[in-house]
Formats: sequence, C-alpha cells, structure tokens
Amino acid sequence: MAVADTGLDFTHHELAPKVKAVVDFTPTEDPPICKTAFGVSDEDLAAEFGGPVTTDWNGHGSWIGGRIAAALNGTGINGIAPRVNLVSFKISQWCGSAFDSELIDAFIAAADLGVDVVNISFGGYLNRGNPDEEVIYQAYVAAVNYARQHGTVIAAAAGNESRRIGAGGKVLSHGTLTAPGSKVDDQFGNFEVPGGIPGVVDVASTGNVVNAPSSTCPPGSTGTARNVNATCKPISDRHDSFGVGRRNQLSYFSNYGPRIDVAAPGGARKFNLPLWDRGGTPGYPVTTADRTNVWEDFSTTSNWATQITCFTFGAGSGFPANQCYSTIQGTSMATPHAAAALALLASAHPAARKQVGTLISLLKAKAIDPGPNFTPVVSASDHSPGDLNGVACPTGFCHLGGPAISNSDAYGAGLVNVSSP
Repeated sequence: MAVADTGLDFTHHELAPKVKAVVDFTPTEDPPICKTAFGVSDEDLAAEFGGPVTTDWNGHGSWIGGRIAAALNGTGINGIAPRVNLVSFKISQWCGSAFDSELIDAFIAAADLGVDVVNISFGGYLNRGNPDEEVIYQAYVAAVNYARQHGTVIAAAAGNESRRIGAGGKVLSHGTLTAPGSKVDDQFGNFEVPGGIPGVVDVASTGNVVNAPSSTCPPGSTGTARNVNATCKPISDRHDSFGVGRRNQLSYFSNYGPRIDVAAPGGARKFNLPLWDRGGTPGYPVTTADRTNVWEDFSTTSNWATQITCFTFGAGSGFPANQCYSTIQGTSMATPHAAAALALLASAHPAARKQVGTLISLLKAKAIDPGPNFTPVVSASDHSPGDLNGVACPTGFCHLGGPAISNSDAYGAGLVNVSSP
C-alpha cells in the first residue's frame, strides 16, 4: 500500500519494519513550495536536526501510515491492517502543500509499481470553467483511470469544509464552514479533487460520541479564546450539540453529499461543534480531564514532526520510549480506515485483488448503517457570534444549524466495517 502524503517516518518504532520504499516527488517542485513560501525546506530541517531528508517533517503522513499498518509488536498501537507493507510517496515537504502534478504523478507511479491501494489525504478544488484548471481535472481523470486499469484503487479524503459534493466532485452547496470574522470561501460549482474524481473512493468522517452540555461546569473547564480545548460546555451556550449521546455522527467539518462512497472514523471535538462554538477538546492526551477518552483520532506521528504535536509516554505505559503519537481529526484521518479496509478485503478475497470495481463493491456491501445522522448543514442565516470567542459572524456559515444531513449524504453506503457478514 502507498501513502501519498508528507512522508512516512521510517525511523519510528511502529513504522520502521513496515516502510519498504520511499519515492520522493518533491524535488520536481518548481518552485519548491515550502522553501519559497516559508524560507525553510526539508533539507534545511534535516541539516539542523540531523534526521533523514526523506522522512516526514510534518507528521500528517506518519499519522496515516500508523493508522493503516503500525506494527503488531506488543507495544504502542497496531494498524488496522498491520501485515500490510507501506510505500512512502512523499508529495509534500514539512509545510503540507503540494502541486496537483505531484498527486497525479503519485497515482501513475503506484500503478506502475503494482501498488494495490493508495491513501491520499490531500485535496482541493478546481474551476472547470477555467481552461487551465480543466486540463488539470482531466489529468486527474486520466491518472485515476490508468491506476484502475492496473488494479490500483485510490481512497481519498472528502474534505473538511462542510460542503455538499455531487457527481464528479461538483460542489452543490454555497459557503463553507467559516471562522467568525473571516471571509466565506464559496466554491459553489467548482470540483473537489481528487476525492470527487470518478473511480476514487471518497471518504467522509464520523466522530466518536457526541457529548452533552452541562448545567454547571467546573472552573477552568469551559475553555478560552486562547485555550479552546473545553472539557465542559454550558447548557446556556447559544449553539448546542446535535445528536447527543450518539456515536458515529457525521463530523461537524466533514464534506458530504451524493458523491460520498463511505464514511469512517475521522474524529471530532467532544461536542461535535467548531471550536469557536465551544466544540470541546480533542481528548487524550491533549487533556487528561476525561481520563484516556479520545474524541478525535489517535495514532502515531513522526518523531521529526514540526506541525503535528508529538506526545510521548513514560515507562510502564505500554508505549515505546521516545516515540511520537498524536490525536487529531479530519477526513484525512477517516481515509486510512477505508484504505486499510480495502487492503484487508483484497487479502480476504484474492480473486478481487487488482479488480478495483469489485473491491469497491465489497467495501460498500460490507459497510453498516450507523443509525440516523443528526449533524446538520452549516447555517447561512445565523449571524450570531461564536460562543467561545464572541467574534461576530456577519457573513453566516459560522455555525451548524440547518436541516440534518441525510444518511445517504453523510455516510454514502455506510460506515466502513469489514468484519460484517
């Protein structure tokens, strides 16, 4: 399996035995993205800190690699498909940005190398009315078709903007989840790539459990504008949780719509609301207030990460010493659940291996109904300020509050579950 991302930390205890090759696409960047934008490249970081240039200096890719295939070795965590081997397709340096050409080249390389599954948790939007962007869209279509013809299935993140995505990746809704005081980024009519490209498995995100607000909260538990990790949400807040007590609700940020193929755990804050509406803490180990409960998603991250927070654990914890783990959220985190499930299905059904359509059909057939979704769309008309920071929302699209998103739009065929009959 290939992880097309910021790299994989092949020095990490959980990933060292799993990463069999590294293909670095970032030398093709013209201009080099991170160096040009921020004045620092992975080469600079390697010289400063002594790590390998081609490791993961961001942390995002290593989180995904661990979720898929962290070693089954009696310590730390294990991946969903721990016997799968990994190829690192490094399409981004530490700052987490990539050119479309790097993604497209990775898909073609995966096909040429005989890779069974590619996890891609990067994405963006293209205006197909612009001739140059239409060329890029068609290049994605050609690359995905080439991969499918060679038996390579691509699983992609649906995006974290609370947009409704239709056929071919077309954005069907106006607005996007917008921080109070910020400008609305309206991509209506544009196309999500690569998740929306026909033939790609487009993966939405679900949360752990939606927690209830409280009539009383201990001092210091409700968060501040500087420390948004609230462990308690006052019932007096204007914006309340939806679907309290229910598991596997659509994450408040997740894209949705008729283009979604499946949903998978990608995490959400404790109350499944944006941080400015006192959405809550990610959970352990960001805070131990709720013991070891994790509301977002827990996995490895890179020992060299500069962007994903590294947590290490002491002696007797069951974790290897001086190795990095983290709790984060996103459709990026949901995607490796689907990618790993595809790998398990290919292993369990050898006749389906290299038969992309068959594998995707199996994935959908085994997905389960998580029950009704209560997460609503983003409200265009709610201009009230954020509950936590009090910043006004003159543009709308800051708060959840429209009708509940239908199950078919939220989950596609359902919640990934390869253990189902």
